[in-house]
This record gives sequence, C-alpha cells and structure tokens, in this order.
Amino acid sequence: MKSHRTHILTMILFLVTVTIGAENLQNIIPLGSSVYGDLDIVYLDAGYHLPSTSRPWSYGEAQQLLDRVDRSSLSTPAAVLYDTLYEELFTTDLRFSLDDDYQLGVGMILSGEAYYHTNEDDFDLEGDWIYGYAQRSPLMRLSLDIAMHDWFYTYCDLAYQKNRFASEDDDLYDPEAVQPMVSSFLYKDTFSTNYFSMKHVDFETPYRAFVSAGSDGWNLQFGRDLYSWGPGNTGNFVISDNLDFYDAFRFVSYHEHFKYEILYAFFDYAAWDDEADEYPTNEHASNGVEMMLAHRLEFSPLHWLSFAISENVMYEHSFIDLRYLNPAYIFHNLNNRDMFNAIAYAEVNMTPLPGLNIYGQFVIDQARAPLEGNSQPGAFGYMLGGTYVNPAGAGLLRTNLELVYTDPYLYQRDGVDFKVDQRHFIIDSEHYISQYVAFMGYSTGGDTIAAELSSEYREAGLGTFSVTVQTGLHGEVTLDTVIGSTDDFTNAGDRAPSGDVITQDLVISTAGQLELPSFERLGLWYEIDWLLRRTYTRSTELYSDLEQDLQCVLGVSVSL
Repeated sequence: MKSHRTHILTMILFLVTVTIGAENLQNIIPLGSSVYGDLDIVYLDAGYHLPSTSRPWSYGEAQQLLDRVDRSSLSTPAAVLYDTLYEELFTTDLRFSLDDDYQLGVGMILSGEAYYHTNEDDFDLEGDWIYGYAQRSPLMRLSLDIAMHDWFYTYCDLAYQKNRFASEDDDLYDPEAVQPMVSSFLYKDTFSTNYFSMKHVDFETPYRAFVSAGSDGWNLQFGRDLYSWGPGNTGNFVISDNLDFYDAFRFVSYHEHFKYEILYAFFDYAAWDDEADEYPTNEHASNGVEMMLAHRLEFSPLHWLSFAISENVMYEHSFIDLRYLNPAYIFHNLNNRDMFNAIAYAEVNMTPLPGLNIYGQFVIDQARAPLEGNSQPGAFGYMLGGTYVNPAGAGLLRTNLELVYTDPYLYQRDGVDFKVDQRHFIIDSEHYISQYVAFMGYSTGGDTIAAELSSEYREAGLGTFSVTVQTGLHGEVTLDTVIGSTDDFTNAGDRAPSGDVITQDLVISTAGQLELPSFERLGLWYEIDWLLRRTYTRSTELYSDLEQDLQCVLGVSVSL
C-alpha cells in the first residue's frame, strides 16, 4: 500500500513539474466574439467543414482548430483574416503578470447606445425589438480574470445595464400566464438610450462568471456563460444562445477527429404555487430542481465532413438524485414522464467545394416507439442551410440561406417540458422577483416555418457589414400554450403552422461593426431593422392586423 501511494505521489509531482512555465489556455472565448465567424470563413475558404459547432471554445481548442488550416491554401483576404486570428488566439497573457505562475486581467468597457423606432403603439414590448434586451450593451462593464499556473482560469464581469423588467410593468402582470411579467415600460418609447434610472438596474449581473480548468485536449468549466450547439444562423434546436445565460457544468475533450462533451445546465424551479394560486414571484425556498442533462459526440472523419449526435433530457424533481447524472447512460431509458423529457438531436455539415458549406439539423422531442401509445403527438424539427464564402475585393463575402420547420408541439408536454425560467429582480415591484420564460432550444419553439437569407461582408481592419431578410409563419401553439393533460393537444396531427389564425412576419435588416486599427479601443456599430407582421385567418381567408415598425440602433464603446 505504501509503495502504491508513493507511485501516485510521484506521478502527480511529475505532471505538475512538466506543466510549470507553460501558457494558460483555459480562457473561454465568449460566444459574441468575432473569432467564431472569422474562423468559420477561414475554414470554408480552405475547403474545410465548419470548425467545431459546440461552442464556446477555450483558447486551447481554438488554437488547435486554427493550426489545422494551411495558410498557403487560403485566398489573400482569408490569409489576412487568418493572421488576425493568429495574433488574437496566440496572445494569451493577461494585463498583469504577478509572477511566473499567476496573471491578472482587469478591464472596463464604457458603451453608449441609442434606440429609435417609429411605432410605439403596436411594438411596445421588449420582445417586439429585433435588437432587444439580450443584444443591448451595458453602460459599463467591469471584468476581472485570473490565470493560475497553466491549467486554471477564472473570470467574472459586472455590468451596469438596464433591466429586462420594470416596476411600471406591474399593471401588465398576469399570474396565470406562462410568462407572468411582461416587459414593456423600458422598451416602448420612440427614443431611448442605455442610460437609465438606478431603479431600473439589472441585478442579475454577472452574466459571465466561471472557473475553467484543463490541459492539452480537454477543458472543464463550471459557472455562468452562454453555450450553443449547432451551425444554425437563426438558432439551434437543443442548446442555443436565446437564453440570458446558462448556469452549468461542462466537460469537453477535443481532438482532431473527435470531440466529446457533457453539459449539465441548472435552471430556476418555478412550479405553480397552489397556496398563492400563482407562479412564485417573491423570495422563497425552491421546492425542487430543474436541470438539462446533455451529452454530445462530434466526429470529423474527413476534412470536409463533420457530424454530431446528442441525446439529452430535462430533469425535474424535488432533489438531485445522483443516479441520474451518469453521462454514459441512455437518458431516454430513464422512463419517468413525471420527472424527465428526453430529446435527441443530430447535425451534419459538409464542404463539397471550397467556399461552399451545406448543413442540417434534426431534432426528435417525441416519436412513437413500437408498442407505445399515441397520447403524445410527434414533435420533430428540421433545419437545412447553405453557406457560400468567396473573396470580394480586400474582404470576403459570406452568403447564407437557412430553412427551418418545427412541429406544433416541439418542446411542449403535459409533464416536463422544455420551457425554462430565469429570475430577474425588479426594484419597487410588488412582484420583485419574476421569471423570464423561454424555450430551451429554438427561440420561437414549435409550430414555425422560417427562412432567412443573409449576406455579410468581412474585411479585417475595416469591419463587418451585413444585410438579412427573414420571414416566418407561426401557428397557434406558442410559449403561452399550457399543456395540463393530453386533452390539451388540440392541434395534434396538424402540420405547422397549425390552427385557424396564422401569424406572418417579415424582417429586413442591415447591420455593421466598424474596425479602426488606429483606435483599437474604440468600437462603432449600427443596426436598422424593418418589421412587418400580420395575421391570416384560414376560416375566412382574410388578412388582418397589419403592423410595421422601423427600428434603429447606434452604438459606440471605449475599452480601458
């Protein structure tokens, strides 16, 4: 026994010794970084499939992905973009080096944004904005990160920003609605900015706060961040960035031809309060847990082909039972509809010709197995898209077409569903802790047919400029649909869009981010969105409720 312990101690000392002095690559690149779009372009220009669509990446993984590309095979604009990426990804030192093993980073970003729209009567909710709460910049963001040795990293930021909800929204509160608190007051005015009264400050900050550890080929992250699985432009079917944040545990092992991932995400448990006859809105001890247990396998057998499969389950219970956290188990076989709802997912992307990528996603929320009853309607989702990248002058033009179909009852069940709650604290409100409710996956949920055509020009040193056209048809099954029992599946068997009243929308957008190499700490951006929506009633074959809005955003930031 003593000899055995000696061998273990020797191995640990050896591992520690060989890693001292190496660079720390466990920093996690935020989803909003331009690194992802730029590396996508470089990969397609080289004739490769998309770089790993399980994101965000650590610096270690991003370096490995960039190293796979032969710079000499790239077009001239893509080679310039490659150099920009190389400089960013291989510059890993933080602002202050305390000694050989510790580094400290401190940062501040001051931002100013102005918002203008022309129809405050019909577009008076936060959800009516294309550039809404999740996209808007805080007035000030402070960040602190620490790198220790070469294997441990921690990050936290504090944002002074406008809240999603306000006490003035109390009049719109509906205790029986899936989304009880409605966000309107801070978003309805014709003109507004990201400057606000202290009573409207967002107390849920920080939205990024985590610890990260790892070494060559693997990373473990625990804390709060945003995640995304899939190549979709308009969203993804299981793990998507439509939520405000994820509180999660994540393990990733990444290699040239294979990537394995475990993700356990934790959400507020906001079950109906029978005593109060409403959803809980004030401080209370949670009477349960809600978790998303997900695991994913990604394969890259050829340089032009990649595919991934994932099997996942939403778990609700009064406590965490460790038996169910086995990441190697088949979650679908847990077989308890009062506690679980399984969802399976597959994706593929291929680049048959340099610059041309074709991708698809498929999700199964409910399918009838042999000998299984048909009380639950089938629930599937499909996505098909194509991207073409080609040099255009000193930059590159990326054109994308994406088509999406989701069955009416995707994410909807009479037991555990895929709607998640994220709390927000509201000063001076009688409902001062209220929930933001969203689908876990594609933002509009089921009962949707959508299409998007976009074109983006990217030039290193100049910026990114885009034009997008998006349209959609939405049936009567929405986030507000309540499924109390199987009798509530009233549109079962219907194809999307289901029901008598169909909502149609059209969005035409242009956006840009300007880069100023002479003023690297200065950021400038804009977005202009024109929205048109109407309803169509099948029974009368008439259109009604035609509404439109022009929305404009202008922003500037300074990094200190």
